[in-house]
Amino acid sequence: MNTNTHPDVADVIAGAGAAGTGFGVLVMTFFPFALPLLILVAVAALPLLLLAIPVGLALGLRALVRRIAALRRSPTDQPKVNAYASAPASRNVISSVRSRTFPRSRSSW
Repeated sequence: MNTNTHPDVADVIAGAGAAGTGFGVLVMTFFPFALPLLILVAVAALPLLLLAIPVGLALGLRALVRRIAALRRSPTDQPKVNAYASAPASRNVISSVRSRTFPRSRSSW
């Protein structure tokens, strides 16, 4: 009875060779189907791409319009935070009541 639990180097090499041979047989068997399958997938995905192009263009145009509008906005359009904060009991203050938070929690850094 052999108590050695480790396989021999020759057994490992023989197993790797058999696995490589099996993989090679499968690759050579299915290789003729690879190009037609890639073409079929590309043709099937083409309608989805044609639907995605207008959506992408619309989202890009919307982002461009927003960016141009933000660049055209003058600094006077921005709220005067310091003026509102300095006025005592002003109604323009963003919030005069602290929100309830857990102790030692931070809402921002």
